Amino acid sequence: MSDHLEFSRRWNLQQLDAGAVPREVLGEVMRVGAEAIQRTDPDLTIDGLLGTDTCAHVAERLGVTRDRRRVRTPSGDPPPVPTPANVRSTYGHFRYEADPRQRGAIIIERQWVKSNITSVKLHSGRTIQTHSLIAREVKDLFREACQRSGYTPERVGCWVPRHKMWDPERSLSTHAWGVAIDFDPRLNKYGAKSGTPLHDNPEFVQVWTDAGWTWGGYWRTPDPMHFQRTR
Repeated sequence: MSDHLEFSRRWNLQQLDAGAVPREVLGEVMRVGAEAIQRTDPDLTIDGLLGTDTCAHVAERLGVTRDRRRVRTPSGDPPPVPTPANVRSTYGHFRYEADPRQRGAIIIERQWVKSNITSVKLHSGRTIQTHSLIAREVKDLFREACQRSGYTPERVGCWVPRHKMWDPERSLSTHAWGVAIDFDPRLNKYGAKSGTPLHDNPEFVQVWTDAGWTWGGYWRTPDPMHFQRTR
């Protein structure tokens, strides 16, 4: 940080600490500043709100935040199911770049992947990669869903570093964090409103939704193969 920028930042902090900035003025400065910052990062929602993701983005730039590459809970239990807007603050922030080999794919920083993505062997014998915070939950929910419904998907995919719909103009998919799962994509086809194994086995769906996961089959454009750990 240049001497001028450092001076400006410290001067502003002194004004804030002294209570010299009216509350209404501070609120407007925060809104304008948040919106300006959000326009510099395509992964931030431009809403002028100084929320968790925007604060984390600024803190990382200033180098004043603790390492948030791995998010842990004190008990070792999985974290509460977040809203889509809080995916980063719950499952971790990472840097990434476009993957030149495939449109819409990304390459995530190695250290984040090493710290957060783990392999899980399901009871069916298939091994998947998922976020380490929810690895046990995924394994247990999959077993319960299969047992209660009688339907055991043959193909299961979870961690895929990419944008939504493989479109680099869109935000990142929850698959990029390893917190979304696709079951038998060829059978539970995107856009299908009925007639898929998952439509025909509601007990399978209920196990996941009861645990707080969202099923894509309920979306306006159905994606019945898809489950994600957001609410």
